[in-house]
Amino acid sequence: MYNQKIFLPGQRFFKKAGRLCLLTILALFLLPALAACSDSTTTTTSPPATNAAVVSPATAATTTPAVATTQAAAATTAAAATTPAAATTAAAAQQLAQVDTATPGGNNPPLATGNLEIDLINLVNQVKAGVVLISVTSNQGSGVGTGSIVTQDGYIITNFHVVALGGNSVPPQSKVTVVLNNGKKYPAKLIGAVANNDLAVIKIDDTNLPTLTMGKSGNLKSGEWVVAIGNALGLPGGPTVTAGIVGALGRSIQEPSGAELVDLIQTNAQINPGNSGGPLLNLKGEIVGINTAAPVDPESGNTAQGIGFALSMDQTRPIIDAFISGKGYTPPYLGILPVEMTPGLAARYNLPRDSGVLITQVGENSPAAKAGWQTNSILTELDGTQIANLSDLQKVLNKHKPGDTVSAKIVTQDGQEKTTSITFGQPPNT
Repeated sequence: MYNQKIFLPGQRFFKKAGRLCLLTILALFLLPALAACSDSTTTTTSPPATNAAVVSPATAATTTPAVATTQAAAATTAAAATTPAAATTAAAAQQLAQVDTATPGGNNPPLATGNLEIDLINLVNQVKAGVVLISVTSNQGSGVGTGSIVTQDGYIITNFHVVALGGNSVPPQSKVTVVLNNGKKYPAKLIGAVANNDLAVIKIDDTNLPTLTMGKSGNLKSGEWVVAIGNALGLPGGPTVTAGIVGALGRSIQEPSGAELVDLIQTNAQINPGNSGGPLLNLKGEIVGINTAAPVDPESGNTAQGIGFALSMDQTRPIIDAFISGKGYTPPYLGILPVEMTPGLAARYNLPRDSGVLITQVGENSPAAKAGWQTNSILTELDGTQIANLSDLQKVLNKHKPGDTVSAKIVTQDGQEKTTSITFGQPPNT
């Protein structure tokens, strides 16, 4: 069974009449509106709002309210339609205008805009004139590296292995040539070098040279942006720029030459052959490290990807200053490969402490070996100073020279604390 709607004749009539009345009423209301639409349509035949001249106050006074309203609406619509593109164009123009056009190579920090891309462009423009190519030739071969001018009278910092052509000593009668970013060439002389720190200072004779500012690596944080500049692979056309972040601090490695490098900055800014000796810069344009190594994967024998190391400026600055001042520098030698302790390292190797400096290697016949130090022991105190990290160790070493004897406290792997004395030695291959 279903329900069916039934319409009586009277119901159909009143329904039709109702519709007719409704249409009549709507027509009466719509006629004025249609007339108004006709008027407004004529006003839209004027040129588009984007090309229209601004109406002066006098002209606006003679404009009818309806037309004025229509023009205002059209202008608003046009503005809304063009705002995204105009804003994008304006923002791009503003960013381009913020690119620092100051003279490259000055000591003023690059202009900080808050836009990473623009800040990187500013940084490179500011410092690249102070980054140089170093060419070394001798009867043993030739090589190319990078350096940074740090004084206006021509002192340049680089790696020991650049001037030593990767060997354990600087080849006799080697010729060192420095090429500036503008193509000008200079003969250079070796001022000082320390193999075990992989650091060298050379000098060219000129004045008013573009320089880079040496900063402090102790202020760096993991995750902070850094820039590496150098002559990667010796490619023509000027230095290569790579950017990345600080991956870790306080790393230690041993180079193929046997140099034991400590307190290194790890970065994923690409470092390739030819980059050696070049600057690692913070976003202020300050040198915070000297690019020195890209590690090799011990399993595959291939260069590790995304990992490079730089000498920390805090560790190398005392040596640089000593060479530039003419005093010379011979660092005290312990004969260990130290690694900064962490809770993770302590847990991994079941060590009794999670602070201090872990001794991972002890050189044969080294001062440490003669003092009875053993691998997997933890250095906790040296010359009366608590050693919590590599920075603490370096500060103590900076105060001493070969031949000095100091006290030390060592915690063995089984947790026993021992007090010993150690006499600093002469670094090998200095």
